[in-house]
Amino acid sequence: LTSWFGEPTTESINDLTPRTRLFLAILDSCSLDSCSKRNPVNPSFVNGEQQQSNGNISQSKNETNNMTSHLITGCIRCLALGTNHSISLRYAIGDDRRRVRRLARFIRARLSEYTIQSPAICKLNVSSNQLPPRDEPLAGNVCLVLQHCASDTPLAEHLQGTSVIYDLLSLIQESQRLDTKRNAAILIGKLAQSSQVHRDELSRLDGYSVLTPFNSWTAALERC
Repeated sequence: LTSWFGEPTTESINDLTPRTRLFLAILDSCSLDSCSKRNPVNPSFVNGEQQQSNGNISQSKNETNNMTSHLITGCIRCLALGTNHSISLRYAIGDDRRRVRRLARFIRARLSEYTIQSPAICKLNVSSNQLPPRDEPLAGNVCLVLQHCASDTPLAEHLQGTSVIYDLLSLIQESQRLDTKRNAAILIGKLAQSSQVHRDELSRLDGYSVLTPFNSWTAALERC
């Protein structure tokens, strides 16, 4: 894995392989909105031709957003693996304030209407305007990337003034998978350990009560 990411056989630790640069370019070019935005057909069009044309445009946009979602999901999965082994990749992400904040926004990711398999859930989301389920694999891998970068870089400082603590606590409360909850809880711990600002925010949101079940992993496993 270390050789796959170009680590650390070269003399300069800042030398990133073309493959790694590609992953970072994908991350820099994608956003949460482009992955999860839904474009329903505008019901105000009465004319059949206009409605069909509008529907084709909306379908094209949705297909593009769906492909972008798959692209960023695969990219972040690779980054979660790579940052665990490559110091230079951790520096490339954690030292970049814009990149860190972009990653943190993906913690809020939710499944789009095209990735929800159950027709009943789709109908519920459309009719009642309820939020779709969390995209737990994506959010969990984002937490892993940020975890790996937190110790070696000023990542915690870059996330000061954002909603990251609130987003992580919400992820813990809404997620169904234990590994997603655990990844979010560990990231909260690393951020709180690194920054008084994050500790204050955790206290303000009564986050310690949310984290209490994770004092014992065995107890958490038994409850799930």
